[in-house]
Amino acid sequence: EYLVTGGLPEYLKNRDTEYIRTLYDNILYRDIISRYAIKKQKVFKELVNILMTNISRPFTYNSLKTDLGLSNSITVKDYIEYLSGPYMFFELQRFDYSLRKQLNSPKKIYVIDPAFNRIVGLNFTSDKGRLLENLVFLELKRRGAEVYYHSEEKECDFVVKEGNGIVQAIQVSYLLNDSSREREIEGLLEAAKRFNLKEGLILTYDRQEELAIDGVKIRVVPVLRWILNRKV
Repeated sequence: EYLVTGGLPEYLKNRDTEYIRTLYDNILYRDIISRYAIKKQKVFKELVNILMTNISRPFTYNSLKTDLGLSNSITVKDYIEYLSGPYMFFELQRFDYSLRKQLNSPKKIYVIDPAFNRIVGLNFTSDKGRLLENLVFLELKRRGAEVYYHSEEKECDFVVKEGNGIVQAIQVSYLLNDSSREREIEGLLEAAKRFNLKEGLILTYDRQEELAIDGVKIRVVPVLRWILNRKV
C-alpha cells in the first residue's frame, strides 16, 4: 500500500488528493522558485519531470543539461541542490576512495514520497523494483546511514560507509527470479569483494533464503522484515 499511496500522514488520514497537489506546488514555488528567484521556470519544472521518471537511474549533469537545452551544467547542479533543500529529492553519489572521481561520477536520484508521482501526474513506471529501491533508500536515510552506490563492472544499489570504510552492501530486487537473480548476486558479490565484506544483503518483496557463494554469505530478506527489525 505504501508503494502506491505513500506515507504522508495528512493524506493517509483524509485521502484528499488536493492536499498533495497543494503541498507539491508550495514546495516548488514557495520553497524553491520564489526563494531562489528562478527565472527559467519551465526548464526547472521539466527537470523535475525528468527526475521523477528516472528514480534510481544514473544520470550526469551534462546529460540533463543536454536534455533541457541548457548551456551550463552548473545550472542543473544548482537546481538539484535547490530540490534537495526541502527534501523533495535526494541525490546519491557513487562511492570511490578518490573524492575527485566520486564527484565526477554519475549520480542517482530518489524522491521523498510516491504520492507526489501518482497524484501530481508524474508517475513512476510499473517497475516495482525501482519503487522498492526508493523505499530502501529512504529507510537507510532514516537510520542515519551514510549511503552510496557501487559501480564498476557490475552495480550494487547501496553501500553503507562507517568511518573510513564500507561496512555493508545491499542489493534490492522486487522479485529475485530467473531473469534478475544472476545480475543481482554478481553485483552484490563484486561490492563485497571490493570492500572485503564477508556478508551481503538482498532485499526483496517477500523472498527469504540464505546463500554462500565464493566465501560470501548472502542473506535474502523481505524488505518489510528488514524495516521492522533493524538487527536483520
